[in-house]
Amino acid sequence: MIYLVGPGIKMWNTSKERSLEIGEAPRCKNKNCDPRSKLSPMRFVQICSNGHLQDVDWNWLAHSGTQSGCKHSGDNRKIYFNQLPEGVGYETLQIKCNHCKSHNNVETLMRKAMTNQLDCECQQPWFPPDQRDNSEDCEIAVVQRGASNVYFPSVATFLDIPPHSNYDSENLGANLLQDSDFISLLRAPDHPLKDGIIDFIALKENLSKEEVREALHAQLGNDAPVLEEDFSQEDVFREEWKAFTNKPERVPHIKDRFIAEHTDLSSLTNSGDKNIEILLKKISHLVKVKRIREVRALQGFRRYKMKQLISADQQIPRSQLPAIEAYGEGIFLAFKDSLLTEWEKSNKVRERVQILEERRLKSFFAESNPERSARWVMLHTLSHLLTRELTYESGYGSSSIRERLYAGATDDPLRMSGLFLYTSEGDSQGTLGGLVRLGEPEFFIPVLISALRKSDWCSLDPVCKESRGQGTDGLSLAACHACTLTPETSCSHFNILLDRNLLIDPEYGFFKDLMNR
Repeated sequence: MIYLVGPGIKMWNTSKERSLEIGEAPRCKNKNCDPRSKLSPMRFVQICSNGHLQDVDWNWLAHSGTQSGCKHSGDNRKIYFNQLPEGVGYETLQIKCNHCKSHNNVETLMRKAMTNQLDCECQQPWFPPDQRDNSEDCEIAVVQRGASNVYFPSVATFLDIPPHSNYDSENLGANLLQDSDFISLLRAPDHPLKDGIIDFIALKENLSKEEVREALHAQLGNDAPVLEEDFSQEDVFREEWKAFTNKPERVPHIKDRFIAEHTDLSSLTNSGDKNIEILLKKISHLVKVKRIREVRALQGFRRYKMKQLISADQQIPRSQLPAIEAYGEGIFLAFKDSLLTEWEKSNKVRERVQILEERRLKSFFAESNPERSARWVMLHTLSHLLTRELTYESGYGSSSIRERLYAGATDDPLRMSGLFLYTSEGDSQGTLGGLVRLGEPEFFIPVLISALRKSDWCSLDPVCKESRGQGTDGLSLAACHACTLTPETSCSHFNILLDRNLLIDPEYGFFKDLMNR
């Protein structure tokens, strides 16, 4: 049930649409209205911190706080939505009952929402009228339908990495179709001697048993890997980190979905440029990723204070999610863990990161964003600075370049310390090479130096550099639109937890030896 508004407010449900053509808007049938007048959805909705969405009870609002004793109810009440010629803001938006003349304004509604005087019916637009999601501690807000806090998507992203990205393994099933034993398994996948037949095929074809099983699943139309129940985004990052930092075990095929080339940084060791030499001592890996396949799956969404995730798959158990794939290219950069570990011990670094952590715990990002380390904040800021600089050299706009950060918790045995900047498109051919070309050391190192040099000065300095809190809930320090922030499509972390002082400060910045020259 939703409310539509013309001169009056009318309750509406899908059963009333049966007489309408597809795409046809409902009309106002009030005799005082132009017969061509169309009804449109009421522009205010009620949301809560647990992800519920419902219409405001406008009948209740019109009579709230009055002693009218109006005997009309439901559709029999003629409720009108008027805009008064005098007043400011929401005070001019009046809800009035035409029978008893009781009225209230939207400003009153906002005050009631702020003081938690509204009830949440724990519903969603797709719920049947009698279905409820019995949640507790619903914090209610009334917002406009198009407000950004009505819908925060939660998207999980994965990179296709070896061995699953190898072209050979993709075509393994086609090769095995020449094997009579493999064909027998396809005809009888539940054969009582299935394990023995797989062992025999593996021995005969010089393959592992796992490869034969994967090919069998693929041919049977079940090529989706079975994941553990505790599988997380962090697990994905760990596997991707290994794929980036370990050199390929085979010569890549032109049709592989992951083609990475480790660059030789030693080619610049005798350049004679002290700035380059300083950076080379900090970098452990610089990898040109010539081809990458990315899968983006919509896990669900959150509303308002982002406390609860509403799954995109309403079935129980949840088994399928909507997803897309994109192909592209990128640059992977990693720093030496020993240097970062020593840098993180600085008291100044700890103090600045602790400020951000205390604010995160009090913000509505506390549920959706875990605690971040100093190296994570530093890498996130560097990712933004590089993205802004690469737009001048690569031919891609900043909104086309995406980021992936690899910086686990302090107790993570992998001690990840890198970032991946990439661009991807839905076309199977991917992108055109403008970004990956800059992964060559002789091109990338000057870009990195330029990004750091430019970040030392912001047009809003000294206000920006000395700021004690910027952005949403003060979750960034020395970072603003003029120097650090990137488009929402580029940043995967809401443009928060940024601080360029962690990179460039002459006392505690990770690149202070470069900036002090």
